[in-house]
Amino acid sequence: MSMNFDMKEQIVEASKRLLMEKNVKKLTVTDICQECNITRQAFYYHFESIVDMLKWAIRKEGTEIYKNALAEGSFEKSLKYLILVYINIQEDLKKGLESNYGEEIRKILKDGIINIFRSAAKENNLDSHLDKDEFEFKILYHSYAIGGILQHWNDDYSKNIDEVVKYIKDIMTK
Repeated sequence: MSMNFDMKEQIVEASKRLLMEKNVKKLTVTDICQECNITRQAFYYHFESIVDMLKWAIRKEGTEIYKNALAEGSFEKSLKYLILVYINIQEDLKKGLESNYGEEIRKILKDGIINIFRSAAKENNLDSHLDKDEFEFKILYHSYAIGGILQHWNDDYSKNIDEVVKYIKDIMTK
């Protein structure tokens, strides 16, 4: 592991602490630098901007989540894993979305979710009977539908998560 990667991790962890533990609503490079005891030049050596840092962190975390979801074996188990991850990070996610970078985080997450579903659909050959435009439309449709379900997730859904996952899978694979 390189020193650059370690420093990137430290910068991201400092940013998370500021957003999650200290409830900072306005994240700045100065605050991040103070939190992890680095200079502004060090921050800008590793990232072009806070948005660049957020993209890097979310992509890195998303890649790890996706790998773990695939390791679950089946499409249904992978989908359940992704939903459980969302449930577990929901409060932290809300804090990030309430910051001054909420819109950027929302866009990065939306693009990431679409990419995860696109990759999962291809891995499970759910695209074999569709042309490219139909496939992309179906991915967008289901990504937004599942995003909407997650935004309105409640205790009843959690109690019946296996049935909800099966229902979502049945709809997605038709």
